[in-house]
Order: sequence, then C-alpha cells, then structure tokens
Amino acid sequence: PVYASILQFVCQLVSCDSVPLLLEKLGYGNAKRLSSSGTTIKLSKVRLLGLNLAHTILLTLESTLSNDPLCRPLLNLATQDLARGLLKICRMQPPNVVVLQMMLATLHLLLAYASPHMQPQFLSFLIAGHVMPYASQLQLPASPVSTPTTPQTVGFTTEGLIHEEHAEMLMESLVELCSDPCFAPYVFWNYDCNATTPDAFEMLCKFLFWGASSSSPYSQHLGKEDNLETTGPNAVKPPSGMTTLRILSLDCLMSMLRTIAARCQSGVHVADSASLITTQKQVKELLRKVVSLFSEKPKKCVAFLGSEEDQTCSATLRALGLPAKFNGLQLGQFLWKYRAMFDKDELGTYMGEPGR
Repeated sequence: PVYASILQFVCQLVSCDSVPLLLEKLGYGNAKRLSSSGTTIKLSKVRLLGLNLAHTILLTLESTLSNDPLCRPLLNLATQDLARGLLKICRMQPPNVVVLQMMLATLHLLLAYASPHMQPQFLSFLIAGHVMPYASQLQLPASPVSTPTTPQTVGFTTEGLIHEEHAEMLMESLVELCSDPCFAPYVFWNYDCNATTPDAFEMLCKFLFWGASSSSPYSQHLGKEDNLETTGPNAVKPPSGMTTLRILSLDCLMSMLRTIAARCQSGVHVADSASLITTQKQVKELLRKVVSLFSEKPKKCVAFLGSEEDQTCSATLRALGLPAKFNGLQLGQFLWKYRAMFDKDELGTYMGEPGR
C-alpha cells in the first residue's frame, strides 16, 4: 500500500491534477492560499519532477512490474494513471522540450515493461503521441515563404518551426519503437487482427510512406525563384528536397522492414499462425460490412445477418455467437458485444426503439 501511494502521488505530479494540494505537499505553502492568490507556478517543473520519479520507479521495478502478482496495484497505476498523465503531456500545446524528452524516455520504459497490459493506451500513444503531431507538420504552408530560416507569412510562423522540432523528437521516438523486434508483430496482431480496433499497422505504414514521399514545404515555390514553369503543358515539377522528418520516416520504414526480415529468417514459426491471422482478418472484414450496412439501413443489416446465401459469412457469424434464426434479444446481445465498431448514436437509437 505504501508503494502504491507513492506511485499514485508521482502520477499526480506528472498529470498536475489538484495542483494546489500538490504544491502544499511539496512545501510551497498552504493550498487555499495558493489557489486563491493567483500565484503563477511553473507546472513544467512539477511535471518534470514527477517524470524523473516515475522514470526511477520503472527502472527499479523493471519486469517485476508485470510479472510479480504483488505488484498488481503498481501495474494498474502505471498503465492507467501514469499512462494518462503521459498522454496528457503528448497533447500539450506548445509542449516543453525538456518535459517532452523526459516523457518519451519514461514512456519507452513503461512500454518495455508493461506493453502486454497497455493495448488501448499503446494505440493512443501511437496515434495521438506520434502520428498526429508529425502529420500536422506535413501540411504545406498556406502562402509562399521567402527562406527556410525567415518565414514571413501568417500561415507559417516561427512557432511552427518550434513545433517541427517537437515533431522530430516524436519521430525519433517512433524510430526507436520501430527498431524493437516485437513492435511490428505486437501492433499487427493486437490491432490489425483485432475485430474491434483500427488497422494500426497498415495505417502506420501508409503514414510513414506518405511522410517519406511528401515534398518539403520549402520546395513548393522553388519554381518561381529558379524561373521554372510550374503550370501548363511544359510544367516542371520542382525538386522535393530532403528534410529531417522525411529521413526519419524512411528510418522508421527501414527499421520495421529489417525487424520483419530478421524474424522471417530466424526460422521461428507459430503453428497455424497463417490460418489464424487469415481467419481474424476475415472476421474483421465481415464485421466492417455489418457496420456499413447498419449505418446505411439497420433493416439491411438484420437481413444480412440472417441470410444463408453466403456460406462463409454465415459460418463466421455463427462462430461469433449469432444463431441462424435469432430473436431480438440475441441480436441485441450481438450488437452490444461489438458496440465499439458502431456509431453510438445510431446503435442507441436502434436499440432504444419501443418493442425492440
């Protein structure tokens, strides 16, 4: 209980919840006076202190965190409260560079020791913490820029350049993740082969390919400076130029390809893994079709679920627990089981109809 209380306090420092109470515990004064006086306290210092403590705790526990049953309360705090605080830092705008760097180091330790227990959180870190910040940097400026070092437009300010530095830090973190031999199999199996989650591995590969082939924002207007004709039948496409973000995208792709190739050459095979993956993907595609029909018209979806025309689909639905001749209760249980894939408003409206 004592260790759990300590880690819970550290998680509060990381997320900066109940800041006045935290500052009082840290010796900054009375909580009521701090909250009412309007005293400005650098929250980044509080977060940095929490991250350093969390980093030390994870280094001390290592694999014991997820392997020892006595550490179950600590594991729950680490995968929930601490992960929530780290994700909060990911979404900070603009983020503090030192805090962001320490957050990434702590995140990698948490994933190394507790990733089997962090399936939803891992996806959030991958998309919200790595993909989305970089994707925002791939958008071209709204108007021309004079030089890369002296932007003079409203659409591309110095603040944008600072954010690009943050995006590079996040992409370097993603390169490290992609270099882990377990990363690609973990993402593919837990998300792409999971019926209720998005295809994270496919999305990541497309995103990295898009980032690696995306032109530099500074090359958009090279044609005017170099007297190149950029419109008409004789248009010449300006050179794309290499940027740090493009290179990091290529590094991520190459790292994943190397780990996948090494895994294929290792000779390690799981019995019936290919057929299992094929089955999982077929189930996912079938459920997506069910969701699409339900969004179009629920009656079409119900008719499809009860149809026996396609023997493969019918057998898959029966394996998922929906009988050939189902009643309203059985249909409701099936829809509720896979509710994560449906639009909540549409599903709630349908299931809430009188007599349904």
